[in-house]
Amino acid sequence: MKILSIDTSHGICSTALAENGKLISVKTDPEPSRQAERLFLNIDDILKENQLTYIDINAIAADIGPGSFTGVRIGLAATRGIALAANIPVIGVTGFEALVYAAKHQGIIDDLLVVLDARRGQVFAQFFSNDANSEELLLDYSEITEILPNKNITIIGDGAALVEPILQNHNINYSVIDNLKIPDAGMVAMAAFEKINSGNYSKNPAPLYIRKPDAKLPKQAGVE
Repeated sequence: MKILSIDTSHGICSTALAENGKLISVKTDPEPSRQAERLFLNIDDILKENQLTYIDINAIAADIGPGSFTGVRIGLAATRGIALAANIPVIGVTGFEALVYAAKHQGIIDDLLVVLDARRGQVFAQFFSNDANSEELLLDYSEITEILPNKNITIIGDGAALVEPILQNHNINYSVIDNLKIPDAGMVAMAAFEKINSGNYSKNPAPLYIRKPDAKLPKQAGVE
């Protein structure tokens, strides 16, 4: 089972190849302005380095958000195009799921709070536990305690430092895993492999837009 994966949702252009649950190759370009330009070049490089073509790939995965609207659209459009051409399934993985899988792969089995910087004084957040997971939410920093249980938690994601003062003010016991900041295509590929094995994935993944777009329709003539 060979999985090609893409992550353009968090300001980077990241591509990866995994086979049977083992990460083979990851390429990352840190310039968000070059995502559309570099994406297919990086994919071609990974395939050539491993002497593969698109017909050798069994599935393609993408980070479907939350994150940059443009980045999410670029990644999902690319995966859908490749999937259609190669007749393979698209596996959608949220940024939350990718980070949680990476944490569990490191042996972290605690209740996990994933917090991603959403800018504008807000974070994207989701709480994961063995009992139940919260919804994916967009929260002001001060609202983070509303989704937490009254027990120790482990925090991952680049928004951890943003909410730590709130957690400290509420005397919440927590720890932060500093090496899990933002998802990348390698995490996405490994999470996708787990989803395929469990059969728990949508055959037509949609982007996860938690924050509504800012764009407004132009006013019509004579209408206020």
